[in-house]
Amino acid sequence: MCPRCRACHERARRAGESSGAEERTRTFMGLRPLAPEASASANSATSASMTRAGKSKYSIQPTGAQLCWPANPYGGQADCDAPRPREKAEGDERGHGPRVPRSVSPSQRGPATVVGIRRPIQLSSRDTVGRVQRRNDIIAIVGLILGATLGIGGTLVSTDSLRQIFWMMDGVGVVVATSLLAVRFVRGGDDVGAAGFIVFALGESLLVSGNAAGLEASVPSFGGGVALWSAGLALISLSNSLATWIRAVHVVAAVLFAIVAFRIASGEHLVPTSSPLPFFAYPFIVLGFVGWILTITKKRSA
Repeated sequence: MCPRCRACHERARRAGESSGAEERTRTFMGLRPLAPEASASANSATSASMTRAGKSKYSIQPTGAQLCWPANPYGGQADCDAPRPREKAEGDERGHGPRVPRSVSPSQRGPATVVGIRRPIQLSSRDTVGRVQRRNDIIAIVGLILGATLGIGGTLVSTDSLRQIFWMMDGVGVVVATSLLAVRFVRGGDDVGAAGFIVFALGESLLVSGNAAGLEASVPSFGGGVALWSAGLALISLSNSLATWIRAVHVVAAVLFAIVAFRIASGEHLVPTSSPLPFFAYPFIVLGFVGWILTITKKRSA
């Protein structure tokens, strides 16, 4: 034993005697040096990286300016970006810290995603239905306006060719408008009103089919058309979706056109311009068109 170690042993023995501790009976052995802790080196540009290497438990490797922790006890390599586990992971009964994620090579990473690019706004189904309904309402309003103006205009003109053009355009507009109104009432749950608009559209189609034949030759088709008008208006008057005054106008118009259809079916020769009927029944039809337009605009504003 060297003199320096012997002096150290003597000082340790005296310190034990002064504190009342018993002297060691076995050969003194120094404490086993601890495994190196994961910490940064004195140089700020490098840090200690601890990984398994061969038979030794840990080895220190320089990794630049990053701080690496020991390898994951469950397998894998050290991860320099993972925080050091200090607390017990949730659900880990053995008290181990959370697993350090394995390092992922660039080839194993997924496709890169660009952050900050806005995706195109997708309209919901409610917005799409609202746009379609708005378009249908505009088409129906235009058709009803054409039907009201050209229908009355065709009755007042004296030229046969001009009258036929007016009534043809009038009939097409009314058929389109009433078809769209039927779809609208079906979606609203009013089946009776929708059926009335369908029947009215069928009557208008019958009138358009006999329009080119002239006033005298179109009497049979005119009689069948006004009969369907009367039935359609009667069904529409039963709809609760319309205002009371509109339903009352439909009832009056349905009665007047029913009288015209009955007279034509009885053999009386009534042309579309005959007076007093059906000439004075047309204003009730136009007033009914105005009521339909007001109903559409009221529902859109609501």
